Amino acid sequence: MEESIYTQEAFEQREAELTKRETEIKHRELRAEALQLLEVRGLPKNLANLLDYKDLNASIDAVEADWRACLQEGIDNHLKGTPPKAAIPTADIHMDSMRAALGLK
Repeated sequence: MEESIYTQEAFEQREAELTKRETEIKHRELRAEALQLLEVRGLPKNLANLLDYKDLNASIDAVEADWRACLQEGIDNHLKGTPPKAAIPTADIHMDSMRAALGLK
């Protein structure tokens, strides 16, 4: 009887280890697929950390939309900048000071 208990425990432990390995392998496969999809879509690979692997395609679509919106906002802000100031007529200033020094109008 004791031997069957140990056998049952060993079987359950082995089953748990196999389930854990299977889950880890599935996660690695999904991550590899996600990295490939991100690369195909031209997105940074570190976005893979934000994905929900239960529905990979929908998750990538959502992350891509957010990424592109943020990227566009950053580009727009960078290009907006400040408007250029009015040009100062430096030649006129120098001419006026030279005329004043020479006593001319």
